[in-house]
Amino acid sequence: MQQVSEQFQAMCAKSCRETPSFYLPLWCHLLDTASMAELLFAHWIPASVTHADSCLSEQDFVRTTEFLCLVHDIGKATPVFQSRISDHVDGQKERLDSVGVELPAGFRTPQATPHTIAGEIILNDLHCPCGLSSVVGAHHGRPQGYEKLTTLEGTPWKENFYEEQPSLWRGLWKEWFAFALHRYGFEQASDLPVVQQSTLILMTGIVIVSDWIASNQELFPLISTWKAEKLLDPEARAEQAWKELHFPERLKSGSIVMGDSDFRRKFGFLPNELQREVLHICNTEQPDLLIIEAQMGVGKTEAALSAAETMGNFHQDSGLYFGLPSQATADGLYPRVRSFTEDLSQHGSHTMDLMHGNAALNREYTSLFQTGASSVAEDMPDAGVYINAWFDQAKTGLLADFVVGTVDQMLMASVRTSHVMLRILGLCGKAVVVDECHAYDAYMNYYLDHVLTWLGHYRVPVILLSATLPSIRRRELLTAYEKGVCLEQKTEKPHFPEETKIGYPLLTWSRGTQVLQKRMEIPESVTAVTMEKLAEEQLVPRLKEALDEGGCAGIIVNTVRKAQEISQLVQNEFPNFDVILTHSAFTREDRARIEQNLLKRIGKKSGVRDRNHLIVIGTQVLEQSLDIDFDFLITQICPMDLLLQRIGREHRHQRVRPQKLKEARCAVLDADDGTRAVYGDWLLMQTREELDHLKDQQIRIPTMIPGLVESVYREPEEETLPEEAREYWHIYRSQIEEKKARAQAFCMPVPRRLNPGRPERSTLDGLLESLPDTDSQQAQAVVRDVAPSLEVIVLKSAQDDMVCTVSGEPAYFSRLNPLQDEELESVLLQTVKLPSVFTRRWGQTMTELNDRAFDAWREGNSAFRYRHFLLLDADGRGRLLSYDIMYSSKNGFCYRREETEHE
Repeated sequence: MQQVSEQFQAMCAKSCRETPSFYLPLWCHLLDTASMAELLFAHWIPASVTHADSCLSEQDFVRTTEFLCLVHDIGKATPVFQSRISDHVDGQKERLDSVGVELPAGFRTPQATPHTIAGEIILNDLHCPCGLSSVVGAHHGRPQGYEKLTTLEGTPWKENFYEEQPSLWRGLWKEWFAFALHRYGFEQASDLPVVQQSTLILMTGIVIVSDWIASNQELFPLISTWKAEKLLDPEARAEQAWKELHFPERLKSGSIVMGDSDFRRKFGFLPNELQREVLHICNTEQPDLLIIEAQMGVGKTEAALSAAETMGNFHQDSGLYFGLPSQATADGLYPRVRSFTEDLSQHGSHTMDLMHGNAALNREYTSLFQTGASSVAEDMPDAGVYINAWFDQAKTGLLADFVVGTVDQMLMASVRTSHVMLRILGLCGKAVVVDECHAYDAYMNYYLDHVLTWLGHYRVPVILLSATLPSIRRRELLTAYEKGVCLEQKTEKPHFPEETKIGYPLLTWSRGTQVLQKRMEIPESVTAVTMEKLAEEQLVPRLKEALDEGGCAGIIVNTVRKAQEISQLVQNEFPNFDVILTHSAFTREDRARIEQNLLKRIGKKSGVRDRNHLIVIGTQVLEQSLDIDFDFLITQICPMDLLLQRIGREHRHQRVRPQKLKEARCAVLDADDGTRAVYGDWLLMQTREELDHLKDQQIRIPTMIPGLVESVYREPEEETLPEEAREYWHIYRSQIEEKKARAQAFCMPVPRRLNPGRPERSTLDGLLESLPDTDSQQAQAVVRDVAPSLEVIVLKSAQDDMVCTVSGEPAYFSRLNPLQDEELESVLLQTVKLPSVFTRRWGQTMTELNDRAFDAWREGNSAFRYRHFLLLDADGRGRLLSYDIMYSSKNGFCYRREETEHE
């Protein structure tokens, strides 16, 4: 490295504590990182990222980010860092001394200036724009707080920087800074651009990725002798590392226009009228945001995927994120998205990820797995999608080309948590689809709106899907996205249509700050569902009357306790019927088995014999994802939009039905205490009122959907409300405001506009301040307004130290010996979520679990490191807190206290 002094060449960046003879010079690590950034820009980072800042050219974005990679660890060229690392590298102190660098014997506060803070302070002293300096301060995932920053002249920790040899250390910083400037075509510090905050976030994400890869010692090995330094070639090291990484090549944009033949090639059928209209809008209007409102079963998923490809091509994106409300819906959609992405990857290989807590148990997902950096080139597909281990992590998952996951993964891009820049970078290079955007409460909606503002600022194409979206919520979603667009375009407000249309299907889209709508007039079959009230004591007689000629019925209730209670009643009263119970308190293995059985018995392709003499009882898990079809439905009351989702599971397909069940009928049970606790009184009251005033007691699907939803969610005229209703309304509104306030406490501020007169405000400093450290798992809990959940692996005792699974065919294991890899899945599939009665007493519950009995598993298998165990007796019974508990594949997890019913 002839371009810099021997003093800088002597600086050390990396060491190996186990083998102190191994190390890496600072100059080499910095060039490794910059060289890796150059390769990322050349092959992987999409144009939508480099074009994200309309005030910065693509060339300036790229060379400024590469410059930052070259100086990101300049804070390691300080006495305090060199002194600390010299303790772990043989002969390093002597080498520094030989070139005239003297290290103090000790430091009063060595922890006060970690190299991230030191680097930011040094760059500010060199007159680097403070925003770019803040990227260096943030490259470990958290920007610096204002209270930690100071100037070199004002720092109380001068000894950490230069106290004994100020001219030497300042000279080293200036020398490397000048080298970095000239390498990327800047003559002096004043040539560096002042960059807006949202662009700094993207740059930080790229610096982090480049640094993480360059810090992988398998890809960028350390050296063991000073003489070996002369053979170091950072560019060659980066090229070799790139080959071993097997990163995907950037997805090449296809045609911006998609026609009927393209659609048929991708999905196997021609587009219907809805899908054709979506294609027309995308082809001709080139929208930024598209909201598709249409009934269940009309192909919204295919419409969204085709829109995502077309909009993504126009915006020069290189991937797709598809967010869904639950793990079950994400698992259900994963095969369809995989098939779609295979078509996009015919001429190259691209990465795909499934992002939720139990993705490792999805067999279709793991079948794609490749081992990333340790793979050999022959193992990688020439075309198609695969999983690269580098992206199969919580913080890097969104950087994969194609991602299906729970919507939490997207919402966490708005939470002030470490490495949030990587989530934003991942979303910024994709088209984003959010399914069932009506399915979230006020708390999650706040995060969704906040993320939409960020995505609007970056002009990320977004497609939102809903079957039952109130107009007030539609306007909130549009306003959130357009708020970001206005910040980017420096305009004041979007232009909405004068009147928000109520229609079905309804397409709403925005282009710039202009919002447009189209209500589609599509001839369609209408299902008339006759609604009736049903007292709970009449449930069994009504069910017997409905099914006396055979057929199948569904009963959907609002709590696990109620489902288990009704299931027991129905089993006793209908001994000649098959009764299937489904809810969230089954193990993953049992839930998968139950879902497959439901699809066989009452799915789209089910026959008369499959369906006959069958009663299915379940909770909200029956509302979403599964394509099932009941002849008759009983449901507890719930808010109108969810009620319509449930009704959509009845008479869903054309088929032969018993004479009594040829016309669709739905019986509605009134609310119990559990229902009121889940949904509150206001929406339940409004829903009941609408049901009571139905003409002919019928709901016509889909034509009446928008009007019914609108009526329930419309803001009332308070003065006309009776006293009780007014009280319910006030409670409902106050709960919404309280949820928003709690969500706001964790949200990042909206993107800050660049003020040329105040460049010091364009910085990342303080962006994540006033929030305790939050890891990815905690952040995921933050974005859902629910009590902390506790999942446990439930097993049964067997002889001696053996245990066995509670689901499926019993499999036996010794708890004193680590499991073999092929045994892990069987055990992990025994995971079940404990009811809230146990999580409310978290500490006591944790002390009573059986984790210590499985120490050998936890120590021998990293998959169990953060897992918890619940060991039952051989009959599947036990005791937890003061409750008798049991697990069976028929009823799931049950608990009882004294004479209390199972819950």
